[in-house]
Amino acid sequence: VNSINPEFTISNGSHPNIIFILTDDWGYNDVGWTNENTDTRTPYLDNLAKTESLILNNYYVERVCTASRASFLTGRYPSNLGLQSGVIAANQPASLTRQVSMLSNEFQASGYSTHLIGKWHLGMMAYEYTPTYRGFDTFYGFWAGGEDYFNHQSWSFMRQVQAMDLFVNEKPALFNYGYNYQHPYDNIYGVWWQKAETLKLLQSKLLFPDKTAPFFFYLALQASHSPHQAPPEYAALYANGPNADNSARVFFQAQTTTADDAIRDIVEYLKQSHLWDNTLLIIGSDNGAKRHYGDNAPFRGFKNTSWEGGVKVPCMVTGGYLSESQRGKTMTYPVHMVDWYPTLLSAAGLDINYERSTKLYESEENFNDLTQTFRKDARWEETPDLELDGIDMWDYINGDDEDDEYFHQEREILLDLKDVWCPYSSCGAIRIGRYKYIRGENIASLIPDYDDGDKWYRNYVKNETKAELSCRAKRTEFEETHSINEFMITAMNCVDTQRGCLFDLQLDPCEYYDLSSMYPDLVSMFQQRLDEWQDRSEIALIGENNPDELFGKDVIQPDRVCHNPQFWCPFMKYKDVEFEHKLYLKRPAMTAPQANTIIDHFGAAEWILYVVIPVCVAVVMVGVVVYCCCGRKLNEQKLRDHHSELLIESDILDDIAEVQPLKADNCARRINVEPSSSTGSRKYKRARKARYGSTLSRE
Repeated sequence: VNSINPEFTISNGSHPNIIFILTDDWGYNDVGWTNENTDTRTPYLDNLAKTESLILNNYYVERVCTASRASFLTGRYPSNLGLQSGVIAANQPASLTRQVSMLSNEFQASGYSTHLIGKWHLGMMAYEYTPTYRGFDTFYGFWAGGEDYFNHQSWSFMRQVQAMDLFVNEKPALFNYGYNYQHPYDNIYGVWWQKAETLKLLQSKLLFPDKTAPFFFYLALQASHSPHQAPPEYAALYANGPNADNSARVFFQAQTTTADDAIRDIVEYLKQSHLWDNTLLIIGSDNGAKRHYGDNAPFRGFKNTSWEGGVKVPCMVTGGYLSESQRGKTMTYPVHMVDWYPTLLSAAGLDINYERSTKLYESEENFNDLTQTFRKDARWEETPDLELDGIDMWDYINGDDEDDEYFHQEREILLDLKDVWCPYSSCGAIRIGRYKYIRGENIASLIPDYDDGDKWYRNYVKNETKAELSCRAKRTEFEETHSINEFMITAMNCVDTQRGCLFDLQLDPCEYYDLSSMYPDLVSMFQQRLDEWQDRSEIALIGENNPDELFGKDVIQPDRVCHNPQFWCPFMKYKDVEFEHKLYLKRPAMTAPQANTIIDHFGAAEWILYVVIPVCVAVVMVGVVVYCCCGRKLNEQKLRDHHSELLIESDILDDIAEVQPLKADNCARRINVEPSSSTGSRKYKRARKARYGSTLSRE
C-alpha cells in the first residue's frame, strides 16, 4: 500500500495509530521490568511490560542522544549521516541532513497525521531543519538536547549562552494575555507539560473520529536527562534511600518516576477513549544511563560508551494492535533503533517510498508570485536514495515468524563507529550473531567523569550478588564451549590494542572474557567488516572536543540575532548551509549554491510576465527599434538598482532578514539603510496573511 485510503479513519480502524515514546538516558536497570534489581519506582510500566507487552531484552540504540534520534527517524546508522561523533549543540552549524528520507515524511506522505512533542536535538541552524519542516504536522517542544525543567531555557556548548527553548511548531511558545506575552508553561515541570500536551493531542483525535486520519505520534520525553531537577514530592521519595547523599542519583530516580506517572495517565486515557484498541505503542530509552546518574547494571560502561551498558536499554512493545499472543512475553532477538523505520511502516501496512523533506521556509525568496504559493525543495531530487540499514522486525514482534538461526548466527548490527581519536584503520563496535567485537577508545573523550567508564558499576543495584550471578549464569557452558579452564574477567585493556576485544554475548552478556586471542580468523572478519563500514561512512560533522572536527561550536547570541531576544532561533538561511555539501562525496558531484540574484528566482512564467510582455508592449507603442532598446535599458537598470538593494541586505546581513529574524531597527542600524519595503515583499506579506491570518506575524 503506497498510501492510506482517505476513507480510512480512526473510527474504522483500517490502519493503526503509531505512538513512539522515547525516554532520555534510562539505563537497563533503571526500571523494574528488566532485572527487578532496582529501588527506582516504575510500578505502572513494570506491570504494563509484564502483562500487556512484548519485552525486547536485546534492544540496542546509539550511545548518545543525537545519533539515536537520527537512527530512529532515518533508519540509517549515524555514520552514514555524519552524526557518528558528538551531539548537536544549540549554536552549532550541523543538523540531520535533508538528503535522506525520514520516517515522519513517509507517514505524512501516506496520509497519516504526524506529531512530535518534547525533545528534537537534530539541528536548528535553519528552519528547514526543525520538526515541522521534517515531516511533522505539529510540534510542541524544545530544539536543543536538554533544558531547565522549570524555566525551559537551554544552553549552548559549554553553557556560554542560555535562552528560552520551547516552541509551538516554529514559533516561540508565547501567548497574549491582555497586553502581555506570557509563557504558557512557565515554572511547570517539563514532564507535566509534555503529558498535558499529549492528552490535548489525543483528545483532538476524538472530536471527529470518522473524519480523522490515523496518526504517527513521537513523544520524546525530557526525563531523565540532566539537570538535577524534579518536583519536590518526587525527590522526597528517595531522600532517605540508599543514595540519599548523591543528588544526581536522587533527582534522576525522581524524574524517572514522574515519567512512569505521566505514561500511566497517557495509557489510561488511550484505554478509556478506546484509541488503545487500534494503537501500537513502543516505549524505550535513547541510550544508556550517564555516569553517576543512572544504572546500567549488570552491564559494562555508561552513556557515550559502546560497551553494553551504553547501547543496550529497556524497551517494550504494547498496545491493542499488538497480537494478544505476544503480550506478557520476552523476545531475545536483537533489535536496533534503525529497525523501527521499516518495522513501523510494515505494521501500518505501508510501503517504503523514501520520502524526503521538501518543505521550505515561507520567506519571500521561496515565494512564487505567479502561483501565489511557496516553492518546494528540489535541491536533492537527483541525489540517489540511501538504502536503509534497519530490517523489518514486525513479523517477529507480532509473533508471525521465527528465525533463530539468522539472529543467533548472522544478524549484523553496527553498534558504534568512531573515527574521532581512532589510531587504527577503524574503531567502533559491531555485533554479528552471538559475537560482539569492539576496538578503540569508545568512551566519552576528555570527560573526567568517565575515567572508569569501561568498568562495571554496581553501586545502585539492590542486590549486587544477583547482578553478578546474571553475568556468570552460563559460565559452565562458556568454559565448555570455548575450552577454557576458568571464566573470569580478562577484558580490561584489550579495547586499546590493535587486536581489540571479542565477546560471546550469548554466554558472556557482561563482556568479561576476551576471546580475541582464541579466534584470530573471527577477529579478522570483524575487523574487515568494521573497516568496510568505516570506508562507507561519511565525514563526522561533529567531533568530541576534537580540534579537527568539521565545524566548531560557534557562539550565537539570541539577543543579537533573534526577533525575540529571549528565545533561540535559526541562525542561517538554508541556501547558505555548508555541511550538506560535505556529505555523500562518493555520490555524483552536486553543484554548490550560487550567489542569490533576482534572476535566480525567474522561471519561464516569470520571464514571460516580467520581461517578454513589457518588451512587446514597448515595441507596439513606440514602433521603432531605438525606443525598444531604450526601454530595455531602462528595465535592466531598474533590475540592477533593485538587485543592488537586495545585495546590501543579503551580502552584508548574510540573507538573515527573513530566516534569522533580526529586529528591523537592528537591521537598519547595522547597514545604515531603512528596512526594505519592495513590491515583492508587500506581495509576499499579503499572501502570507491571506493564507494564515495575522496571527502568524512574528512575535
